[in-house]
Amino acid sequence: MYNVIIFTDSTDNILTMMPLGPYKIGHVLRKHGYSCLVINHLSDFTLEELQEIIDLTVTNDTYLVGFGTTFLRSVEVERNEHEPTPAYPDMPANTVFPQGKEFENEFFKHLKNKNPKIKSVVGGTRATIDYANKNIDYACVGFSEISAVNLVNHLIKGEALRNNSKNIWGRIVIDDRFAKDYKFQEEDMRWEPTDVVNHQFLPIEIGRGCVFKCKFCDYPMTGKKVLDFVKHEEILKQELEDTYKKYGIRHYTIVDDTFNDHPQKLESIRRVVKQLSFQPIFWAFLRLDLLHIRPETIPIIYDIGIRAMFFGIETLNPATGKAIGKGHDRNKQIETIKHIAKTYPDVSMHGSFIVGLPYESVESCTTTSEMLNSQEIPLSSWNFYPLYLFNPKQFAFNSELSLKFPEYGYEDLGTPDSNLTINWKNEHMTHEDAKRLANEFIDESRKNDHFKLTGLVSYHLLNLGYEFDQSKTTAWKDVDWFTFEKKDRPRFIDGYKTKLLDLIKSKNRLT
Repeated sequence: MYNVIIFTDSTDNILTMMPLGPYKIGHVLRKHGYSCLVINHLSDFTLEELQEIIDLTVTNDTYLVGFGTTFLRSVEVERNEHEPTPAYPDMPANTVFPQGKEFENEFFKHLKNKNPKIKSVVGGTRATIDYANKNIDYACVGFSEISAVNLVNHLIKGEALRNNSKNIWGRIVIDDRFAKDYKFQEEDMRWEPTDVVNHQFLPIEIGRGCVFKCKFCDYPMTGKKVLDFVKHEEILKQELEDTYKKYGIRHYTIVDDTFNDHPQKLESIRRVVKQLSFQPIFWAFLRLDLLHIRPETIPIIYDIGIRAMFFGIETLNPATGKAIGKGHDRNKQIETIKHIAKTYPDVSMHGSFIVGLPYESVESCTTTSEMLNSQEIPLSSWNFYPLYLFNPKQFAFNSELSLKFPEYGYEDLGTPDSNLTINWKNEHMTHEDAKRLANEFIDESRKNDHFKLTGLVSYHLLNLGYEFDQSKTTAWKDVDWFTFEKKDRPRFIDGYKTKLLDLIKSKNRLT
C-alpha cells in the first residue's frame, strides 16, 4: 500500500517529540509521486503491533523501509519513583530498535516474509560512512532530501545511484550530506493526517544552518551567510495556515539553529504572522548576545509569538567564551535576561551551560550555578551538560573541539564508556568530573522555587493535555513526574497507536 515506510522516535519516557527529518523526507517523497508512511514513537510499539502494521502496509509495491536515527537511544534504564527519568545511554550503532537486537531481527524476519525484495535505509546523525548494521542496506549521511528521492528512484525506476560507495561492512553509503541542490527557500512542508495524528504541536523549519561557528557545535552548515536558507514568506504562510486549518495546530517548535540571526529575517516572519488567521505560539533557539546588540529585535520576536526562548549561553567565563565563540560580555548578557524577564513576564527563558569547556575551572562553573539559583541571573530554567567530545567516525557532523581536542588542552584517557565518545581530561577536570558536577548543579537547581519547567517540556505536555501557559510557570520540584510517565504519556501513546491504525485501515478501504 505504501512505497516507503519510515520509522522514527525520540525514545523518551515522558516527552513526545516529532523529529522533523523523517517527516520532511516523507513529504519530499510524496511530492515526487511516492506514497510514504511515517511512524513515530517506535520504542513504544510491541513486536506484535509492528507486525500488524507491516501486514497492513507492506505490499509488493513497498520498496523501502527507513529509520531516523538522530534521537534513537536505549530505553532500558532504571529510575526512581516520582523523579524524572535519567538521561538515556547511547544506543549502539548496530541496531535501529531501542527494544534491542533480538527484537530487530524478528521485525526484519517478518518484513522479509511479507516482501523479500524490500530494502532498508538509515538516516539522521547516527548514519555515518562506517555504518555497520547488517539488517540495513543503505545509509544516507546528512541532509537527505536529494539522496532519498534518488534512492527511491533507483529502486523503482533504475535511476543511477549518485554519491554512493560501499563501506567495509558492505553497507552502501550515500553521502550528499549538505544536499546542496535542495532549494530550501523555495520548498514547502506539508503534513499528512498519519503524520500529525494526535499531536498538539509541530516542529517547523524556517531557516537552515547558522551564521556562527562555535567550537563545541557539531551542527551542520555553520558559518553560512546571513539570510541564506530562509523560507520565502508565502511558503511559510501557507505552511502555518495549512496546519492550523487542517489540524488546529497553534504551537510550534522552531528548529532553526539560531532564530534571531538577522533583523531582516525577523521582520519577514513578523509580516507573515500578521497575515495569518491565528496567532501562533513558538519555542525557539535564540542567541542571547544578539538580543543585547540588537535590543530593537526583542519586541519583534515577541510580536512573532515567541513565548519560550532557549539560550545556548554555555559559559560566563570570559576566556572560555572567547575560545569557543561565545565571548560576549557576561554582564551585558545578564542585563538582557533581566530586561526580558521584567518587560515580558509571560516569556519562558531557558539557558544551557556546558561543564568542562576549555580554560573553565570547577570554581567558575560553580559560581554560574550559584548565580542562577539566587536569580542574580533570572532565567526561568537552566541546564548543565558535561562536555562531550564525540568520535568523528560515529557521527555525520562533528565540532572543531571533537576533531582537534588536543589543541584545546584535552587528553584522551582511553577506556571510553562507549565507542561514541572520548574519555577526556584537561587541566581542570576529567569527563567523569564534568558529568558529576553537571548532575550536582542540576540536582540542586531542581530544589529551587525559581526553577520552572522548561519551555520545551511545557510544549511536550500539550500532548498530554496540559496548558502551556500553566505548565511553563510550574516549579520543577512541584511536578508529579510519575503521573506524566505512568499515566499521561501511556494514554497519549495508546491514542496515537489507535488513531494511526484507524487512518491506515481507512486508507486500505479507500484503495
